[in-house]
Amino acid sequence: MGSPEFAVPFLAALHKYHEVVAVVTAPDKAAGRGHGLQMTAVKRRAQEDGLTVLQPSNLKGRQFQETLRAVNADVSVVVAFRILPVSVLEIPRLGSINVHASLLPQYRGAAPIQRAIMAGESLTGLTVFQLDSQVDTGCILGQLPIPIGPEMTGGALHDVMAHHGPPFLLSVLEDFEQGKLSCLPQDDSMASFAPKIFRDDCHINWQASVSTIFNHIRALSPYPCAWFVWNGLEIKIITASPATQMSAGAPGSLFIYNKRLYASCVDGCIELLQIKPPGKQAMDGLSFANGYPVDRRFI
Repeated sequence: MGSPEFAVPFLAALHKYHEVVAVVTAPDKAAGRGHGLQMTAVKRRAQEDGLTVLQPSNLKGRQFQETLRAVNADVSVVVAFRILPVSVLEIPRLGSINVHASLLPQYRGAAPIQRAIMAGESLTGLTVFQLDSQVDTGCILGQLPIPIGPEMTGGALHDVMAHHGPPFLLSVLEDFEQGKLSCLPQDDSMASFAPKIFRDDCHINWQASVSTIFNHIRALSPYPCAWFVWNGLEIKIITASPATQMSAGAPGSLFIYNKRLYASCVDGCIELLQIKPPGKQAMDGLSFANGYPVDRRFI
């Protein structure tokens, strides 16, 4: 069960080493200027592999649950999907397990990759756990620690997890099916949360420190991107670099120095390596400065 690109390598690994009796993913939805129907990445891969695809609009619906019972699955594997009702979780013989992109109970919720980087964490990981009635609270079957490099972006961490996650899942799943694993309860007192990223969460607060702002930018790169307003323009930052050695001006002000574009923070500057002004293609800092009235420093 899953929908986005992140879930595709997990599906591919399961299909290679196990019998996949059905793939459950989100319904096709209108997208793009023509509002044509677009299938999920998981559905596209499942069709390429000739797998049965189920796309329920109502997970609590009788027809979907009867169909799920009919495929007679031993276990449901969930990767980046919706919250499932208990009636669905309990249908497979061994229940349902989930792959979550954090070391639970840390960063429970929809955006564990971005929230961990925003918080400046140097370590995260993947957790395979048994799903229950609450969000990301089930007992743990296995964990794989993954370091977060000091300049690693959300996109890069996503790709590392998508690479290392499938073999880790297969290992846990084999032991789980053979009854070799103990299911360890989570310590709720150690829990932290990773709520969904909304547009306002991407807005940069230039009153924060260089390290805080840099973590914010890299967490949201390459999508959905951190943004700020300058001279009435909403500008997205795709890549940046901390520049604590640079002297700061008014927080949020831009200047060009030595052919590089900087934004001032309270304790230094952020070099804006690649940005996207509204209605324009992504560009480097100097190209932006050549087309907009950015202050220039010569000393």
